[in-house]
Amino acid sequence: MMSESTSVAIGARRRRLSIKLVQGEADDSGPNSRGVIKASTNKPILELIGGRRKMSITGMPAKVVQKAYDNKNVDQNVLQDEEAAEKQFAMGFVCKKGLKPNESPNQDDFCVYRSDDTGIYAVFDGHGPDGHEVSGYVRTNLPRLVLESPDYEDNPAAALSSAFVQCHARCTKAGVFDTQRSGTTATMVLQRKDDLYVAHVGDSRAILARRRSSRGLVGKDVFYAEDLTEDHKPELERERERIEASGGDVLKVEGDIPHRVYKKGCSQPGLAMSRSIGDEMAASVGVSCIPDVSVVKLQDIAFIMLCSDGVWEFITSQEAADIVGGFPAESVQQAAEVLGEESRRRWIEEEHDVVDDITVLCLWFE
Repeated sequence: MMSESTSVAIGARRRRLSIKLVQGEADDSGPNSRGVIKASTNKPILELIGGRRKMSITGMPAKVVQKAYDNKNVDQNVLQDEEAAEKQFAMGFVCKKGLKPNESPNQDDFCVYRSDDTGIYAVFDGHGPDGHEVSGYVRTNLPRLVLESPDYEDNPAAALSSAFVQCHARCTKAGVFDTQRSGTTATMVLQRKDDLYVAHVGDSRAILARRRSSRGLVGKDVFYAEDLTEDHKPELERERERIEASGGDVLKVEGDIPHRVYKKGCSQPGLAMSRSIGDEMAASVGVSCIPDVSVVKLQDIAFIMLCSDGVWEFITSQEAADIVGGFPAESVQQAAEVLGEESRRRWIEEEHDVVDDITVLCLWFE
């Protein structure tokens, strides 16, 4: 156990999330900046993914300081021929800064790259002093590492696993931001024709929803949810055993809410997850960048969702499926925004003056 001299005082804001302060100017992006199709900044990745109709939506760094609940800046691109333009993707997304000081950035990030029968969908939740830098770095580099992997064509699961490890190595060697105490979750779904390959580290959960009843119905209880990922919490037996064997402790400090990872006899790093990208101090005591990878058939899946823990802290997987399933596929953007707003409401109800960053990514396949 930690000695009394190394115990950690947990403040109100520390109980569920950490805050990073940065300098900048006032935000003037405004709601009208969303949804604008601009010149591609990610064209090489769109070329790698192939296909006749290709689109991408990625988070982008804020050029100015954002206020609470501001939308994340995004870059959207569509490349298509006339015939492919008749096909539409039913997708909705929300990525909002939480309720925290204006100088503290949105540390969530996300990306979507999609073509005819291939897609990459991913959510990242940064933490620590430079968590927003780490999540942005991984958002930019992880998809490329997957697509360029020699295993991509014949063994997508292996491509995902190796890409996570490579991205962690490159991130920690980049030398342009703090990865000793900063890192990110990473949850990625790779769609290859009729298969979904799911890889993740951390607690940005992915779920799927299947219909309970006949096709065409909408409304509560029509869908049932299944978790595609298991949150990597340090108190899980297999995670705790690895951490303790590597010289770490898994402790729940008085006044805190989650279990956290510490070096033995030390008050650091205090990470509330057992796997991540970055977090070199935590990695030295067993926190792993190796993802869990699984494969699921696309058949009978109505939609999938990837969300940061700003959603999952107070909303269950089934509740999220009920909310999104209460809207038709063509209203998926509205559904994502309603889920984001409900997440915000529950944070206020439970924590009063703290709301985590909130990211919702929802994609229909029916």
